Amino acid sequence: MHLDEAAASASMLGSLAASGWHSCCLLMRMISDGFLGQSQFLGAPGVDEVRWLRPLRAGESIRVRATVLETRPRTAVRNSALSSFCSSFSILRETS
Repeated sequence: MHLDEAAASASMLGSLAASGWHSCCLLMRMISDGFLGQSQFLGAPGVDEVRWLRPLRAGESIRVRATVLETRPRTAVRNSALSSFCSSFSILRETS
């Protein structure tokens, strides 16, 4: 939420952390690079829910997991389907 370490240490998070919306942008980029960019993608009708369970701190690594919940044919567009999926990212912990 801050670009300055001193200001970030005085914030409610206590250290440098990405904004929730920046985290969403990272998630979407990773999804696009991982599988959407390799498909015939026509866009999305929207997002049902976004939750931030904990801050993404500076220097942490993340991994994306996407699970297809449903796929059904689209009547409006020939030879296409509408898929619903749940995606999340996990923060990888450093082990020493």
